[in-house]
Amino acid sequence: MRKLLLFFIVTLLLMIGCDRFDNTFESDDTNEPEEISLAEYFVNFNDSLQIIETDNLEPIMAFYPANYLNSGSTSETVLEFYTDLLNTGYNNISATLLANSNHKVQWQLLATDAADKAVVDSTIVDVVNSTNTAFIGNQSLVSFADYVSNFSNTLRTALVSNNINLVMSYYAEEYNNNGMDKAAMRIYYNSLAAVTTSNLLVTVNYAKPYENEFSYWIYDEDGVINANNIDYAEAVPDSFLITGSQIGGENNNTQKVLVELGTGIWCSNCPYAEAALHILKEELGDQFYYIEYHINDVLQVDGNLEILSYYGDTTLPIAKFQGQTTLSHNQEATVDYYRNALNIYLAQEAKAFLTNQSVSMSEDILTGEVDISLEDIETTNLFLKYSLVEKESDKTNFAGENCLQVVLANGSMSLENADLTQPVTYNLDLPAYLPEDIVLYLVLQTLDEPYDEETCKVHNIIEVNL
Repeated sequence: MRKLLLFFIVTLLLMIGCDRFDNTFESDDTNEPEEISLAEYFVNFNDSLQIIETDNLEPIMAFYPANYLNSGSTSETVLEFYTDLLNTGYNNISATLLANSNHKVQWQLLATDAADKAVVDSTIVDVVNSTNTAFIGNQSLVSFADYVSNFSNTLRTALVSNNINLVMSYYAEEYNNNGMDKAAMRIYYNSLAAVTTSNLLVTVNYAKPYENEFSYWIYDEDGVINANNIDYAEAVPDSFLITGSQIGGENNNTQKVLVELGTGIWCSNCPYAEAALHILKEELGDQFYYIEYHINDVLQVDGNLEILSYYGDTTLPIAKFQGQTTLSHNQEATVDYYRNALNIYLAQEAKAFLTNQSVSMSEDILTGEVDISLEDIETTNLFLKYSLVEKESDKTNFAGENCLQVVLANGSMSLENADLTQPVTYNLDLPAYLPEDIVLYLVLQTLDEPYDEETCKVHNIIEVNL
């Protein structure tokens, strides 16, 4: 019996609440019960505790409707708990409201024996209905602690198997944790997966049901990964969903990544690369951009061939990641092949920033200004590159699909002698015909002569809508 009592006490300790449903206590009275304060509710609840007996638990069970559900505990579970509590032979019992947020409450159940020693001293989290007349629970079948434990196990599996989709289902679409949105979390986990070994551990540091807060530790025994994270989850039907702190704006500390693709509408192998980049763009959002330099077709413009020649390879398809890593792949596995390369750069912290951009266009000239700030980056051979891009062309590739992210015009300027305390002004010659769906990409890149993949890095990129 002692073990059974302990089980139910632990069950109640794990109760959490964040009711997001319109559940109400259904009484025999056809009229809605009169609303009372939470303080009055707990006075009534405490009074009922004083008069319960083994053969008469009705006074206390009146506070738990038939549809009660709180992190897996039902009204039947509660009935068994109070039955076992009575069998302890306690001398005094009390229920005290400790804290509340709307109808979510944290309260203490204290039962002592004749020597005034605690038989039960539990802090319980629950949800009270809208009229403060009954507990209704958070309507979750899973306890907060179990949910967090399941999350940590899934996260480890996702990282070790390099299948981040496994864990992303735990995250709400509107997730925001101190500026990190869901896309940024995917990038973060992908970066960890790229260096994870089978020795990885994911451990729950704590789970606080009343605050909906939990902390987890990601640690690789080889010393590659050592990260502590704090996050937040809310109750949803039958479970929880990680929503984050909902504090913070755009995350600007993560380096954005550029892939420059050499392609052509005549190239039979290029559609694999083009489709892979489009899929990854949909997946990663604004942390990743790609542009297409067309060669030997009607979409080729001045500068395309020169850029690929500078990199030292004009074989198509050719993809240049952040100005450094070169990949040529033309199979169905291209998405995973490219994703692994992207993860290396997505994990890096930004050291260059482009902000406060403005653009104006005349008939044949685009003029823009942008503020540039650098952290530990030399301006020697540093360039601002700018590319005018059509998001979807009416020209089709070898597979009959519309070409995407097609470069219409290229330009660049040296920043070696620029005064970066002032906005940088640049000009770009416009093509004779401008489609409607155009954007401008501004890129900061070191361009040494001759090209050196170790130093000629893209430091950051932004997209400017026109």
